[in-house]
Amino acid sequence: MKVIKLFQSHDKLIKNKINGILDAMSSTDDEYATYLIDQLIEYIEINYDGLYIDNAVYKLLEAKFWLDQCELSYQATEEIEEKK
Repeated sequence: MKVIKLFQSHDKLIKNKINGILDAMSSTDDEYATYLIDQLIEYIEINYDGLYIDNAVYKLLEAKFWLDQCELSYQATEEIEEKK
């Protein structure tokens, strides 16, 4: 007889969702990762409030900024390589 566990704890569900988002971000291009960060920020701002939440949103915005900077740096490097 096989037992199927249908219900998980709330923390386990959140952890699985976060792991899914991280997998999606690491296996796709930077543009999609930026889109996912925007969606996370929007979801958090709509559904939660407080100092810790504000700090989390700030960190997500910072991550998005650095991701954009990396993309710009990569594009500049490609342009330099093409000119050679």
